[in-house]
Amino acid sequence: MIEQLALEWRTLCQDGSYSKPFFRPEWFRAHVRAFAPDKQIWLVMLRDRGRLSAVLPLAYEQVSIFGLPVTQLRGLANDHSPCFDLILGTGVSAEEAAAEVWKVLRNQSGWDFLKSPNVPAGGAFEEILHAAEQEGYPTGRWESFCTPFIALPEAGNPETVQLGETNSKFRANLRRRKRNLAAQGNVSLRRIEKADPAVLECFYRLEQTGWKGRQGTAIDCNPSTRQFYDEVAREAGRFGYLSLYFLELDGRAVAGHFGLAHEDIYYCPKVTYNEQWDAYSPGGANSFVRPLKARAEVG
Repeated sequence: MIEQLALEWRTLCQDGSYSKPFFRPEWFRAHVRAFAPDKQIWLVMLRDRGRLSAVLPLAYEQVSIFGLPVTQLRGLANDHSPCFDLILGTGVSAEEAAAEVWKVLRNQSGWDFLKSPNVPAGGAFEEILHAAEQEGYPTGRWESFCTPFIALPEAGNPETVQLGETNSKFRANLRRRKRNLAAQGNVSLRRIEKADPAVLECFYRLEQTGWKGRQGTAIDCNPSTRQFYDEVAREAGRFGYLSLYFLELDGRAVAGHFGLAHEDIYYCPKVTYNEQWDAYSPGGANSFVRPLKARAEVG
C-alpha cells in the first residue's frame, strides 16, 4: 500500500512542512520491511477533492502492558526514527485533519491503545490527543530523547560558526584537538552520495569496533537494523539526499556520519568513531543539546 501511494505521498511531503526524510514513503517502507514485516499496517488517509491531504501510518499489534494483553495502534516508528507525526499537506489545518483522523480511529473497533513515539513539539499528532481528551479518553505524554542542532549561516567562514550554545572554552578545545589530530598525519573529509555496499560496510565495521558493538547496539549487531539502514541508504541515494561522511587519517576512516542532506538541512541519524582516537574527539556535545521531540499516547 505504501508503494502504491508513494508518488502522492512524496508530493504531500514536498508541498507541506513535512519534507524531512523521516516522513517520506521510502522511510516507512524500509521500516516495515525491516521491523514490521509480519505486522498489519494501517494507513489512515484524508483526501480533499481526490487529492491526498494527510496520512497517518500505524502498526496494528498485540502487546502486553503491565502484564495485560492489549491491541495497540502504534505510530510506524521506533528508536531508529528521529521523529514521527500525522503528515499534512500545504494549507491543511492540523486541528481539522486530526479531528477527522480521530473520528476514523474512534469508530474502528478492535484496538485498545494508540501510541506515537517521537512527536515533534507542536506536532499535528498532538491535536489527535486533544480530540481524544475532549471526548473523555485518558491520554498521556512523555518527554522523548533530545537531539543537538546547529543553525548555520547562509554564507561566511565555517570556522567562525558559533556551535549552538557552546562556550569559548569548548570551541578552543575543539580547535586544539583538530590541530593535534592533524599533527598525526594527513586529515581529510570524504563525502559519499551513493549507497556503495563497500562504503556502508566500512561504516558498519567502524561502528561495531566501539562501545556500540560491545553493547550490541551497533547497526551490524542486528540483521533487521542492518537491513533498515541498507535500504534507507539505497533510497536516499536514489533520491539524491544520502550524505555519508568519513573523517580519514592517512586514508583510514577514524570517524563517520550516516547522514542525510535534504532541503538544505543535514540530518545525522548515526555517528561513529574509532575509539583509538578518542583523545582527539570533540566531546562536550551536551553543551549544545536542546529539546526537540516528545511522544504521546492515548489509552
